[in-house]
Amino acid sequence: MDFNVKTMLMGFVMIIIGIVLLSSVATQVIGVTQKTTESETIDITAARLAGGDINETYEFVPTRVTEALGGWRSTTSGCQESDLLGSAVLTNTTDALTETTDYVIGTGYFTLVNSTTVWSSGNDTAITLEYCQDDYVSGWANNITNLIIGFFALAILGVGIAITVTIFRKSGVM
Repeated sequence: MDFNVKTMLMGFVMIIIGIVLLSSVATQVIGVTQKTTESETIDITAARLAGGDINETYEFVPTRVTEALGGWRSTTSGCQESDLLGSAVLTNTTDALTETTDYVIGTGYFTLVNSTTVWSSGNDTAITLEYCQDDYVSGWANNITNLIIGFFALAILGVGIAITVTIFRKSGVM
């Protein structure tokens, strides 16, 4: 077999393997550098008083926050108990709830407001929050880890260019 054909075949195989590995690396990197969104349904019956009013001091603590209190990722910046509900959104089975009008977010809990929307809504309330996975990295390590994908792609591109230049030089084109 001709040298150019062997080199092209070898380069093609290397680039295909590199692309497969790139997708695997990208999947792993995204898993450790991005927070995960989760929804949980909470029954708000416990906050309902006789006559339909809402107990505004009853604190609801989502399961993910309870896990954070046990030490789960509590030392990582952006993963503390106070950060878990920072981007939380509450919706009800019958109505959309509005922060400060229908509910208040505290540090690791939320309370309901005695509003018309909450009175007339169903008892199942969904809370959507972002949390850090067990292997989440933050700060500068997060930024550096995100760069791995880019440099890996540049390395694959470099291999392709190097093989192309080698083939052109051996064939006398360059």
